[in-house]
Amino acid sequence: MTTTTMEDVEEVLNRQPLAREFTAPQVERLARLGQFVEFAPGDVIHREGDECSELYVVVRGHVAIEMVGHH
Repeated sequence: MTTTTMEDVEEVLNRQPLAREFTAPQVERLARLGQFVEFAPGDVIHREGDECSELYVVVRGHVAIEMVGHH
């Protein structure tokens, strides 16, 4: 089992273009709240219309976004 530190999460966040929009203290705050999670192929991470309180950053792998019934 790998232990995730705030510094690990902060490093990943700082590599994201979105991080440029935040100050260093804001990124640090996000990093304190963050953790690494893994999903298996085929797992549904979020469904449209569901309440969401998480922000996901894809570090490794691929994610498919499917919108059903939208044109």
